[in-house]
Amino acid sequence: LEKWTVTPTLDAFATAENRRCESYIARYHDDGAYRRDFFTVSRWRKKEIIYAFPPPTLATLVLKYLQNYASKNKWALIALGYETVPLAVAIGRQSGLEVHRLDTEISVLRPDRRFSEDWNYYKPVAESSTTWMILNRPESD
Repeated sequence: LEKWTVTPTLDAFATAENRRCESYIARYHDDGAYRRDFFTVSRWRKKEIIYAFPPPTLATLVLKYLQNYASKNKWALIALGYETVPLAVAIGRQSGLEVHRLDTEISVLRPDRRFSEDWNYYKPVAESSTTWMILNRPESD
């Protein structure tokens, strides 16, 4: 997230164990979560800065959802591509969003439900994958 130069305030796809922010949205009921189920949030706190690293199959749907319901918020969507550029990246570019291919020298970890002694509740992405970051930086009020 160094390219973003802001600190997210909400992890949109997390659990208490793998969250990247104090505030997070869990898939299922979680007493510590701000909300449950990302796709049920249609009103975002005004100054919320959203970090979304969904399962790869949901990236395009998450992009469209963020564009529809969080267009006034700053957000970063992480999308993984395997051999091809993800559709979310193509749509992001076409929409005029900022798109970055992340350096492959950096180890990218994705959330995992299982605990690992080496990675905690994360696992490395496949070496054959490409990691992309799609940024929304609306003009300040």
